[in-house]
Amino acid sequence: MKFRLPKNRFVRIVLLLSLGSFLFLAGILIYRQKIARDSARELEEMIAQLDREDPGWSWEELLKKRNELPDDQNSYTLIKKISEIPPSPNSSFEPPLSSWRILPEGLPPEVAEWGAQLVADTKERILLSRQLANRPRGVHFIQYSEDVFNADFNSLQKVRTIAFELLWDMRVHAQLHHFDVCVQDIRAIRNAARSCGEEGLIPFLIRIALETIACSAVQQMLSQGEIKSTDLEILQKEFLEEAHEPTLKKALRSERAAALKSMQYRASSYGLILQSIAISIRGDGTAAKGQPIRNLAGVLLALKYPPFAAADQAYMLRRMTDIINVLDKSEREIKEFLDQFEQENLQNRTSIPPASQVLTNLYLPPINKLVFSNYRAQGWLRSTVCGLAAERFRIVNKRWPNNLEELVPNFLEKVEEDPYTGKPLLFKRLNDGIVIYSVGQDLKDDGGDVLGVVTDQSERGAYKSNLPTDIGFRLWDVDKRGKTNPTETQKR
Repeated sequence: MKFRLPKNRFVRIVLLLSLGSFLFLAGILIYRQKIARDSARELEEMIAQLDREDPGWSWEELLKKRNELPDDQNSYTLIKKISEIPPSPNSSFEPPLSSWRILPEGLPPEVAEWGAQLVADTKERILLSRQLANRPRGVHFIQYSEDVFNADFNSLQKVRTIAFELLWDMRVHAQLHHFDVCVQDIRAIRNAARSCGEEGLIPFLIRIALETIACSAVQQMLSQGEIKSTDLEILQKEFLEEAHEPTLKKALRSERAAALKSMQYRASSYGLILQSIAISIRGDGTAAKGQPIRNLAGVLLALKYPPFAAADQAYMLRRMTDIINVLDKSEREIKEFLDQFEQENLQNRTSIPPASQVLTNLYLPPINKLVFSNYRAQGWLRSTVCGLAAERFRIVNKRWPNNLEELVPNFLEKVEEDPYTGKPLLFKRLNDGIVIYSVGQDLKDDGGDVLGVVTDQSERGAYKSNLPTDIGFRLWDVDKRGKTNPTETQKR
């Protein structure tokens, strides 16, 4: 039986166009189904690889692990109790200490009075906060949304206030030479920091900020007098543990798992896909406005995206895993990776990425900034560990060590490395003490400038100094500690 086209020319054209359109749409549908299958296979393979190489990496498993810590060991339960007590109104204001004191000076009367009042106003909170010294583990309760990334980190922010109060309690008691109390305060700050960090990058940044405060607190305490060697040994052990904790790696593992959950959620809705792509191709965290070409490209990309979603998720997992794995490599390899990563990011910001990578742009972290922030915290921690060992050496031998190697093995297992260079930390003998330091991000040795060069100390309350150019730990001769003689104590 032969099929005959209608004699009417217009009808024939309509039929042929309809047939062509049907075949074209069927071809697109088959092609999209093939892409979807290939994408799903790529994601399955990536997940299987992670299951083999990094067991417990998924979001569900990370949450399960977080819930395993008993309440009586969880520092968060104590932090929650502390937060129920109202802080002092003075907690929102802090005198600019660098304008009033140049270490190893003590606190001037005006600042000491303010600090004593703050401590008195927050006595109940501080007494509870000191108990954190015996709770080195903590997991905060964080309320996650369906998108995972829209989380409430309010409890983590409260830890900053607790650390602020403990720091001032330490300063006040250091003036009074109540160093047992100071040691408890510092250990509590360190454990408050340890309660943050594994839930993602925001907690990680809070953690390293608190670690830096804890290191500074040790330096300030030792600038005021002599501490028992047993207390120094406890602090050294705890700060050494912190210095070798893979904090950034743990935070990135959590970020990777959360990113996958968030991408899967966003891929479930065309509106969310369009919104995400608009932000992604803009590249600065906001949807494009007044850019019709890029807006149109975003709409077309959103229509094209669904079958590529799984491939995009696999690409994100691969890129995040590369970032996590490179942290175990040498400083040179990390630097080469960071340079390449930055170049690729620059290309992605200046062009519209392929559909199989478009949402990944939203989730890749600013790894350069994170690595160098982590290096800075590590520089502080490692210098503090060596500084505590040097102080213990001085107590036993009645003199400063000639170099860091002299601390091994009785006071240090090994000399800590500069995180920026991979070489041993630097040591310098000064006319009033010693300094142990890292060269910092500029990789330039500025002679141990860890406090900043003082430019004007003519009037107390209006001291001026430059920002420090090295990162490290300063120790003073005992007869200089707590003395008001800034001109002498700042000589190199």
